[in-house]
Amino acid sequence: MKTLKKIGIGLGIFILLLLILAAFLPKEFTASVEREMDFPRQVMFNIAQDVTTQPEWNPWSASDTSMRITPGSITSGEGAYFTWTSNTIQAGKQTITGLSPETEINYELDFGDGKNGMAKMLFLEGQDGNKVRWDFSGRLGWPMNLMTPIFKYKVKKANRNGLESMERLAEERWINSDYKGFKIGTQSMAEKNFIGLRSMVDPTGVQMFYLGVLPKVFQQASEAGVVITGQPCGLYYNFNSQSDKIDLAGVIPISEDVALSGVESFNIPAGTAIVVNHYGNYTTLPAAHAAAEDYLSDHKLQATFPRIEEYVSDPTQVSPDSVLTKLYIYIQD
Repeated sequence: MKTLKKIGIGLGIFILLLLILAAFLPKEFTASVEREMDFPRQVMFNIAQDVTTQPEWNPWSASDTSMRITPGSITSGEGAYFTWTSNTIQAGKQTITGLSPETEINYELDFGDGKNGMAKMLFLEGQDGNKVRWDFSGRLGWPMNLMTPIFKYKVKKANRNGLESMERLAEERWINSDYKGFKIGTQSMAEKNFIGLRSMVDPTGVQMFYLGVLPKVFQQASEAGVVITGQPCGLYYNFNSQSDKIDLAGVIPISEDVALSGVESFNIPAGTAIVVNHYGNYTTLPAAHAAAEDYLSDHKLQATFPRIEEYVSDPTQVSPDSVLTKLYIYIQD
């Protein structure tokens, strides 16, 4: 009994000493990691400031198969956020609170229990290339601040893994031109001529617009003996999901510029365009446009309008997954 009593007293003194020690230890901490990446800084910056890429490089998601990341109503830039749920860790939210293009992004993490953390990513020019530094700052109150070294170790290990995943994603984009599953390239385009009809169209009524317009255009071309050189297309004169209407022309390509009664003529000069092949239902075409926007941003290219959607496949003749739509976005020289 005396031995047990001594052990108990010793253990109590040890715990008391730890609690006293914790009272003098700092409660705030910062965990920092960095990684050199042989890519332009804007590529890493664009990945980090777009919360829709989180499932591809977020280290906590990679190690927790139960985690579900949901992008918010704002998905890029200041104010962008995502929420997460998990069976193993507490649900929370991460928000971009500020950024400086290609140099810095600041985040706030809300863990849902009144405890917030702050994170920062810096995109730096290294001696042998560019690098990304990821800082996480948090607070562990007394006596949990005794666990700070362990917590910092876990955060640094996770964030190193996250930067490795970011590098792989940057390689997919910059080296392989693969954006969210779409292979993107550039192509020299000859001058193009079209005839068709242009209107302001409700985003939900695009297919009905085509059904009403294209048969009339084909009839006019047939009656006039005009040579049709390809598949029907859509010319998008704006592409803004926030707009109430889309400025859209339903057209068919022809061999030369002509003036026909009842339809409009459209000419697009020769130039250079990025090209995206989209396979599948038309309702998923916005994903191809989003991938093209990422490519333009990574390569610092300025797009011009109109954009062309070429409806290569007849959906009545091929399976839904095989319907090919080509997206052409002309770029400024």
